[in-house]
Amino acid sequence: MRWMRTANRLGMWALIVLPTLWSGRDNLREHLGYGVGQPWTSAWDIVSGWGLWLVGVFIWIAIVTGVSGWIDQKLGAP
Repeated sequence: MRWMRTANRLGMWALIVLPTLWSGRDNLREHLGYGVGQPWTSAWDIVSGWGLWLVGVFIWIAIVTGVSGWIDQKLGAP
């Protein structure tokens, strides 16, 4: 049972860290103009682009930790 909780925790962190790094890389490429369109030049482009990315990261962390906590509860974690 303990190994299942450990696997749950490792999976949780993998589901948080890997997508965050991947989407952060893509956001930086878009910021610099390597994606579709022009580089972000105005302050509004930069603030809204990175702000929305941060909001998405926080929502994703909340979802993953909530599901992980629910799984821990089902496994009988203290």
